[in-house]
Amino acid sequence: MNHPAPVDANGRMILVGDWVRVIQAPMSIRGMPVETLQAFSKAIGHTLQVEEIAPNSELVLELWPKISLDTIWLEPDCYVIYRRPAKISKRFQRMLNSNSSSRDDAA
Repeated sequence: MNHPAPVDANGRMILVGDWVRVIQAPMSIRGMPVETLQAFSKAIGHTLQVEEIAPNSELVLELWPKISLDTIWLEPDCYVIYRRPAKISKRFQRMLNSNSSSRDDAA
């Protein structure tokens, strides 16, 4: 089943491997544990590489090693594209391969 490609707060399409800047925390984190609020607060203003796009078009962003050990899921109005790499680095390709193999093992 094909899911719509996510778009950022400015309507630009986002792809795995793109770098996005977190511009705000989603409203859906209200009432969540303090640790969750802190993870989103730390991410605001940082640029992170998109490692995965969830089926609901939310971006999955690993905050490690840049900010913390957390992973966050962001809604489209919470980020803007920062840059699109000309090619994917070997390091990032290894991360993608390890993520896909761990998902295959879980299935």
